[in-house]
Amino acid sequence: MDASVKKLTRAALMAALSVVLLWLGTVLPSGRLALTAISGVLTALTLIHCGAGYAWGVFAAAGILGLLLLPQKAPALLYLALLGYYPLLKSFLERLRRRWAEWTLKLLVCNAALFVVLLLARELLAPQIRDLPQILIHLGVSVVFVIYDRGLTGLLQYYIRQISGHIR
Repeated sequence: MDASVKKLTRAALMAALSVVLLWLGTVLPSGRLALTAISGVLTALTLIHCGAGYAWGVFAAAGILGLLLLPQKAPALLYLALLGYYPLLKSFLERLRRRWAEWTLKLLVCNAALFVVLLLARELLAPQIRDLPQILIHLGVSVVFVIYDRGLTGLLQYYIRQISGHIR
């Protein structure tokens, strides 16, 4: 099979699996965040096996299809706001080789995405969010984000060392 056809097929399967995971996040609300994060990991796997162009295509396809097909839009919005593209951005930021710049930009991206999500939620979905102290929300999410980033790093390193060599 031609290499480009193989890459396109893999990317299409990753996009489809991402949409399935996002859909599962609508029917299993207690797993919404985890399933959305796992869906984002699939973009990183696409990056590893197919390259950046295909990975960004998986992100775009899964995000758009999620918005169009899911009965509840929250997983798709969370995917589009941060968890879908972050593994790709992470790959780029970690090439900077300056940890302070890397972490500054990572936390800036996380908090900018959170700001937009909170703004939309406050205006469109849940006006009661205005009563919550925003700085505490940003600090709490930043701590969880750092844990997520470190876990994602470990997971991807394990995948590259132990699993990716067995996939043709």
